[in-house]
Amino acid sequence: MPDVRPCVERVFEELKAKPHRPVVLQAPTGYGKSSGVVRLAPRLVGGVAARLVHVLPLRAIVEQVYLWAVEHLEPRGFSVGYQAMGLGLGGKSPFMAPDFTVSTYDSLLLNLYRGNVAEHHLGHYEVPRAHILSGLIVFDEAHLGLRGGLADSFYTGLASLHSMAVPLAVLTATLPPAALERVRSALGGDPSIYTVVPGEGCEGLPAGSRSCLDPSFYEPLLQLEWRYHCIGDSDDELVETVLGEASRGRRVFLAVKTPGRAIALYDRLRGELGAGSVALIHGRMPPVDRRSHLERLGDATVLVGTSAVEAGVDADFDVLVTEAVEPSSLIQRLGRVCRRPGRCREPVDVYIAGADKRLKTLCEHPLDPRLPCDYRGRRGYHRLLELEGGGGGGGVFDSTRYRLAATILTPSLVEELIENYCNLARDEPIIPVLPHELLDEVREGRLELHDAVIPVSLSVLQRALRKRLPWRLSQCKDEDGLELAALAADGSLQVLCEKRLESIIERGDCKRLTEILSKPLGEGYIPVALVAKGYRRGLGLG
Repeated sequence: MPDVRPCVERVFEELKAKPHRPVVLQAPTGYGKSSGVVRLAPRLVGGVAARLVHVLPLRAIVEQVYLWAVEHLEPRGFSVGYQAMGLGLGGKSPFMAPDFTVSTYDSLLLNLYRGNVAEHHLGHYEVPRAHILSGLIVFDEAHLGLRGGLADSFYTGLASLHSMAVPLAVLTATLPPAALERVRSALGGDPSIYTVVPGEGCEGLPAGSRSCLDPSFYEPLLQLEWRYHCIGDSDDELVETVLGEASRGRRVFLAVKTPGRAIALYDRLRGELGAGSVALIHGRMPPVDRRSHLERLGDATVLVGTSAVEAGVDADFDVLVTEAVEPSSLIQRLGRVCRRPGRCREPVDVYIAGADKRLKTLCEHPLDPRLPCDYRGRRGYHRLLELEGGGGGGGVFDSTRYRLAATILTPSLVEELIENYCNLARDEPIIPVLPHELLDEVREGRLELHDAVIPVSLSVLQRALRKRLPWRLSQCKDEDGLELAALAADGSLQVLCEKRLESIIERGDCKRLTEILSKPLGEGYIPVALVAKGYRRGLGLG
């Protein structure tokens, strides 16, 4: 784990001096924001608040930061815990009571809104909330926290916590200007905002942002030359480009939008290069497959992945080949290239497939994806972020969620919440799915349940049910309905038939779906996941 960078230290020292004035730090990918929080925790816990809750958008990053914290903080006498669905590590702490807790955005926001991820329906929601409200909350990788239908609840969470004088820090690499303005508004209009820059004279910083100089970090980065190429988006052209770069001995990150396309391209490339030379990462892989591919990354020439690679994968590539995506996502993908710039001895090539009008400008006027401003004749990535509108959500924050977060819930408000949201944190529920092909391994104890389950959104389940995806939800054998995996009273895994599920998913009735999956069924069965067929070992669900 690297030492604390000076700008990370600066913003937290300011927060320590003025704990009720939130801080925002914008720093390039690879700057060490997450590791810096762990390193600084001994100074912050007790100095700023009773505990620290480090909030991250992806389970993979939660796992990495938790392991750092166990290694670095537990020997110093700090209690360490985590809260995330399906990781299966020791130290799970849904009540967020330890000195240092690492949490997903979903879990933190659910507990804040009295959802209580530990004890559904028991009403003990003030226990985790008390721990949150007495802590320092660090929202890390905030640009990723705005995705997946989380934007409204994220802004609402910031506003709610700030209104209750909870110390707050927001860390980000690529927050578009519109999103930064919403963060600023949610934080009372006057947070301290810092942007990490290489020196004096940076132009194009967000309004109200102050420069934090770190020339030693930028010195090797400013030696890199970035070359952009606009290419066609056919599978043949993507494969040809990857093979051409790999033949030169360069490591290539091929980034596409969907798991299905990632799997298809991975199949083609491993046929050309050999299975050991290609790795695959996407969001519909069970943890057992993800770990297998991460272990292979050290020797692989090519990584094929989706946005699931944009954070939490500590791998370094020489070339990026990517489908056209939103500017903030493109910059995150570029963050996987030349992370250790000292080893990059030639210009860095970036191939954008199917570039739209915004991204085509890169092929004519390259910019530096690590530089947030224009500096000494180099164009910064702020120019690209300014082309990305929105900021997520329908407003600064959702007033209904704010009211639910700031008041004691009455039965009518609980009903309003269920009717309108189904998931307090996201715009649609995330449903655990267990591949049918892994059932026997789980039943026989050869594979832990949490290593086999894949979180899938309701809209994706609908596409699978309508046969718009290469996998499908498992139909019952002898009657209409869908299969549902459940734990029996003796702890064994059983497969039940639920006749209602198909029509519930088809019409998008998230209230009924979450009710079925959150309450015990007849004879004490505890639902754990829907069952899906079409899984391929090592590839996940396409």
